[in-house]
Amino acid sequence: MKYFDSKLRLDEPSEDIDITVQCDLDVFEWLMKFIWKEKPILSVQNVIPILVSADYLLMSSLIDDCALFISQNLNDMVNVPIDMSNISTESMKKISQLVSLWDLDNFKDPWDCLQSKIFMNKFYDLINDETNSFNLCVYCNQLYTDK
Repeated sequence: MKYFDSKLRLDEPSEDIDITVQCDLDVFEWLMKFIWKEKPILSVQNVIPILVSADYLLMSSLIDDCALFISQNLNDMVNVPIDMSNISTESMKKISQLVSLWDLDNFKDPWDCLQSKIFMNKFYDLINDETNSFNLCVYCNQLYTDK
């Protein structure tokens, strides 16, 4: 956990280090299993709290795993009563990059937990890509790119 790296690098080594962590015990137990390579299983019920904790603790490989899991289980994610507003901007970008436009267009998100955020990131990616040019269809008045 990169978060603890700077906190554990002391000028004078000490035998006693006390670290207090305020975290859901199930999430913390899951994170410890992950660190010890016990291969804990991500689920739609635990992936958001684990992603938020991994983000806070700077666990980049776990962030990537969570983003991949969410992108592969979008339709199941919206049925879980978990607040997704605390997903960081960077993690949402990773999720967005893993979701195809086809999957996003077919994604049904009745409470708009994820869909508009993913669309927004996709749109920013299109705008910031200098190779894209936007066109307007003369028949339907929809914007599209050459890609």
